[in-house]
Amino acid sequence: MGFLFGVIIAYLIGSLSPKWCIQICSVRYPTRVAWILLDVVRGLVAVGIGLIFAGWMGAWAALIFAVLGTWYPFYPSIRPGEGIWICVGGLIVLSPFLLIVGGLIFIVSLFLTRFTFLSTWLAIAGICLLSLFFVSQISVWVILFGLGAGCIYQQKDHWIRFQKGMEPKIKPPYKLF
Repeated sequence: MGFLFGVIIAYLIGSLSPKWCIQICSVRYPTRVAWILLDVVRGLVAVGIGLIFAGWMGAWAALIFAVLGTWYPFYPSIRPGEGIWICVGGLIVLSPFLLIVGGLIFIVSLFLTRFTFLSTWLAIAGICLLSLFFVSQISVWVILFGLGAGCIYQQKDHWIRFQKGMEPKIKPPYKLF
């Protein structure tokens, strides 16, 4: 019963519109950082509820359903999100080591390529490959690979723009030469 409760609550948390949450918190002009932090907190809360009510596998299931709630919300009026930051929030609880290594891969690849989506893809691939060495359960591998593939698929528009040469690069905050 606790497993089912945790999964349903996680789906509802994932389905929450960030706009509603920002309005509840009375933030007038939310920045990109506020949206990111809100998604990370949604992932943290969903996984925490799953962990409390159903243990570690309940926490992994809660992460899956929180991301599914972001991709397929129960109300059709909101554009679905990518779910990447909810996965980051969940990995803070479930596997901080993989998250730190993925963050390092993201930063280094962002420094080299200056494409955010490409750096995200490389970080997801790094987390999935490292999980083969540091995670001992096959079910967790399947979950990480499934969520990673889903997050990459949600960013398909970036790849199409990249192929057309329309994907913007980030401006470097440094000047080497």
